Amino acid sequence: TRHFAMTGMLTARLMSRISPRWAMRQTFPLARIALGMESNAMTATAPASSAHCASATLDTSMITPEHSIFASPVLVSRVSRPPLICNVTSVHMSLYHNRTIGVLALQGGWRAHADVLGRLGVNVHHVRCPSDMGGLDGLVLPGGESTAISAALGRARLWGPIQQAIQEGGVPVLGTCAGAILLAGELGGATCTLDRNAYGSQTASFTHPLYVEDVGDVEGVFIRAPRIRSEGEGRVLAVGREGEPVLVREGNMFLCTFHPELVTSSVHKLFLDACMD
Repeated sequence: TRHFAMTGMLTARLMSRISPRWAMRQTFPLARIALGMESNAMTATAPASSAHCASATLDTSMITPEHSIFASPVLVSRVSRPPLICNVTSVHMSLYHNRTIGVLALQGGWRAHADVLGRLGVNVHHVRCPSDMGGLDGLVLPGGESTAISAALGRARLWGPIQQAIQEGGVPVLGTCAGAILLAGELGGATCTLDRNAYGSQTASFTHPLYVEDVGDVEGVFIRAPRIRSEGEGRVLAVGREGEPVLVREGNMFLCTFHPELVTSSVHKLFLDACMD
């Protein structure tokens, strides 16, 4: 059984490089993020250093099926491909190795967050039930479908424990895309207001170079993203292409409308620094 499973995995990986269309059809039909349907190029825009902000590509080999739930089928660029995740130094590893960060793992792109945090030397804890909330130094609410995540939180009896941890316990929390929507609602109680799917449908997804306070240049990947209409009592850390807030910190909450987990570890480092306080 193990032999056949490994053979299947290797075959799928090989064929995904030879024929991405075949991989989507045979391996995970919903995995359409960044696999452009054009005949000549099947790469997606994304991030990098400030020198590559205008011409970076997203490595689709790092995209998991979870992202297909909320991803755009076409984010196309025909340029060179820089590393997806920033290199992690031993300094950062030693800084964060004693931190335990929970990643809500009920729906959406939680694996990408777990991967970034793992690269930073964090103890990553998948949160799926109330008992998983114990001993956390921080929490990540991933992107996905906010209504589906809300329903899953209710079924898992996690709504109350997470709400209490954020609003009463002061646990630092990073919410990206759908996670930010939840933080701006009853779960987090943030004072900023968000509009869902404000930039349009999946096909209107885009990337845009951003400057994040205390971080520097970051490429923002906006996939059927919400828009922060008002930051409320929060502090704006980054603005988008029309001057709208795209990353806001309000107390222990970070509300992010783009997907840093797909392109960089810088925003997660900013969040982890808050977890060190």
